[in-house]
Amino acid sequence: MVLAGVLLPFSPLASLLGFVPWPAGFLIFLVLATVGYLSIVEFVKRRLARALISPRRGTNGGHLGRRGKTRRETTIAPRSRRIREAQTAKPVAAGRA
Repeated sequence: MVLAGVLLPFSPLASLLGFVPWPAGFLIFLVLATVGYLSIVEFVKRRLARALISPRRGTNGGHLGRRGKTRRETTIAPRSRRIREAQTAKPVAAGRA
């Protein structure tokens, strides 16, 4: 439809309908403005999609906290931490304190 509207002033029907051809400068502007608009929309759409659909997305919306981890990865319950430290602690030799 858009192409028909652009080409109509250059067709034989133009004189019957009272249309005059557009200046070449306007057609160039129209093409450049359309391509520029579509490029910007595509760029913003891809950045927004990448930000919303991130593989590292945690409970804080994908924002990285300390040490490059999401909030869920850095939060450890105190009891869990004590159990893990007890499991990984080196045994103390008898007689040494």
